[in-house]
Amino acid sequence: VLEDTTIAYDLEVDTYNKLIYRHQKSLTPCILVLLCLPKEQDNWLKVSEDELNIRKCCYYYYLKSGHFSQNKRTVRIRIPRNNIFTPTTVLQLMDKVRLGEIA
Repeated sequence: VLEDTTIAYDLEVDTYNKLIYRHQKSLTPCILVLLCLPKEQDNWLKVSEDELNIRKCCYYYYLKSGHFSQNKRTVRIRIPRNNIFTPTTVLQLMDKVRLGEIA
């Protein structure tokens, strides 16, 4: 769901809890990448000999330490819309991990 400043996404509670568990048990931070696609499936991808073009974009969400959810089905997370996942972003996130800014 596209909101003013965030993307609201209903993550399956089992997946959410696994990510929380992984974050608590690992030195490696968990970053969720959400690929958003147009509603019309025919608009998702354009392929030619010269390019591979995927419509819309990916957003990333840094899963901080938290509590396991007791929800039955989903957990709503809100990803800031400025968290666009790009090659530059990957390098910046890796630097932050290396410097201990993300743990």
